Amino acid sequence: MGEYTLVELIEIYNMVAERCNHFARVMERDESGMVLYRGSVGADGETLDMEDTARMLMRQLGETYPQLDGFYPRSKALLSSDFMCQQHMQGYYFPFSMEANYNDVMHILNFPSTMCHELAHLRGYIYEDEANFIGYLACVQSEDAFFQYAGYLSVLTYLNNDLYKAWESSPAVYEEAVEILRPVTVDRLVWEDNVFVVQEEWDRINRKAWVDTEVVDKAADMFIDTNLKVNGVSDGAASYSRVVRLLLQYYRNSSGGGNTSK
Repeated sequence: MGEYTLVELIEIYNMVAERCNHFARVMERDESGMVLYRGSVGADGETLDMEDTARMLMRQLGETYPQLDGFYPRSKALLSSDFMCQQHMQGYYFPFSMEANYNDVMHILNFPSTMCHELAHLRGYIYEDEANFIGYLACVQSEDAFFQYAGYLSVLTYLNNDLYKAWESSPAVYEEAVEILRPVTVDRLVWEDNVFVVQEEWDRINRKAWVDTEVVDKAADMFIDTNLKVNGVSDGAASYSRVVRLLLQYYRNSSGGGNTSK
């Protein structure tokens, strides 16, 4: 953890876990339990769809961080979303056309942070960890509960994985930290919402796929890892987990000591 303590990690994890638990309980759902999105309220009281809400949130973030200021286009759903699912890819930014694209077959709660993530690339933040963090900030600043929930969900697995790695690498140190601050239990409903693609879609994709999903996924992992290294990220795909360090730095700096309460 470098200069950050395990207790600080647990503190951030608990904040995110508690908010995920809260939002999971208040989300509107259909008869199957799937979260519903009815649109967000814009600055003038108009109803915005998800694409325009993402643009609005990124513009709002630009008011605080000038390097993010500027025009943002509407994100576009990819026609090849089934193939994107096989690659386990949520979105893609095309620098030549300046298009932020997202996979519209994945679980709906992945849409908001993915849209904002891809729009962050438009401002030159090409590293995935930075775009993940910017997408998180854009979503959690929203007044729309759906976007807030999606934002907190987008970092929950990263935090959970780092907690597990901390326990695995040094159980004794982990137990000492837990004596000071015990990790919050994440509700089952949150984990059910925290999926990439629902099983029904996987079944449909695999029935019609020309190439086995496992083969496509392995090839995509190799391509992404190589692409990140070519662009100067020495540890390749491992850079995705760096978002945890950015969260730790952000909340320490914004609270003057790590207190994440609002």
